[in-house]
Amino acid sequence: MKKTLLFAMALAAVCVMPSCNKERTGITFGDYTGMIVTSYDTVSIHNTPAFPDKWLYLVDLNGDGKNNIRLYTDLSMTPATSAIHCIDDDLTQIVCKEVEKIWYLHADTTYRQDGDTTHVFITRTYTCHKIDETDKVERRETVSIPQAYNAGDLFVLNKNSFPEFVVLHEQTMDMEDSNTYGENTTYQTHYHTIAKFDYDRFPLDEEKYVGFRFTDADRFRYGWMKIKLYNNEGNYFVKLLETAIQE
Repeated sequence: MKKTLLFAMALAAVCVMPSCNKERTGITFGDYTGMIVTSYDTVSIHNTPAFPDKWLYLVDLNGDGKNNIRLYTDLSMTPATSAIHCIDDDLTQIVCKEVEKIWYLHADTTYRQDGDTTHVFITRTYTCHKIDETDKVERRETVSIPQAYNAGDLFVLNKNSFPEFVVLHEQTMDMEDSNTYGENTTYQTHYHTIAKFDYDRFPLDEEKYVGFRFTDADRFRYGWMKIKLYNNEGNYFVKLLETAIQE
């Protein structure tokens, strides 16, 4: 019993040493120690008059004259999308997490008799939440979104996923469509479809940190961006505030 206790105490002492804490090696969001910091305070801007619905901002993370990150909002898409895109995905990657997005289908059916004709009215509503407990899951998909960090959070360097393209926000989308089938018959079906994809993916109107890494001279250099995603009259834009990268 005494030998077992001594072994347990020895093991605990070993795990206090840095070797047991190796996986916690990282940098801290908002900490400038050992970092090259650049201030921007810049909102994404138009790229060219030929693409008025695309708001872009290109970022050179390490000052070598090559852009690494593209922040953009595409208002021409349905729904409008704000995203971070790594220009060279072999060199630059964003820290992400995977989330499951669920679309539910709510259906209502009513009947109306008009002389010899039976009218069937079917309303199908697609939402990101249940309207009724009987609503069915229409579709599931897993998407990657940037992991939103706060100042003081630890960026653990060896336990992160780094996709090349990540969506910050897809604007709420409302769509309606109606169709009638069986014209001039004794049975007509009327379909009315409503889509309300009302989900947010990244915190709005808050200053958040996003981690990244890129390959520089055959080694990884890690850093963070401080950004703010905000709503401007129904359109979502990314404001870049700061970048910091390991020296």
